[in-house]
Amino acid sequence: MTAPPLAIGLVGAGPWAQVHARHLAAHPGIRVSGVWARRPEAAASLAAAIAAPVASSYDELLDASAAVDLCVPPGVQPALALRAA
Repeated sequence: MTAPPLAIGLVGAGPWAQVHARHLAAHPGIRVSGVWARRPEAAASLAAAIAAPVASSYDELLDASAAVDLCVPPGVQPALALRAA
């Protein structure tokens, strides 16, 4: 029996997020559950590039995800990680 893909949400839309997005989307054991960034137009562009949904809020992304990939500056990560936990 094959396990369903792990739903991973992507936080951020900058250069690192673009690299992570390609790898997440290409992995057969992962489903990108959404992309969220503080700039909605950047999130929409990145999501379209990997055929993933756009989350309108961080909470929406968390609700759709089993895990998140934080591709944002280090100073922003702790608060987001605590909410995800």
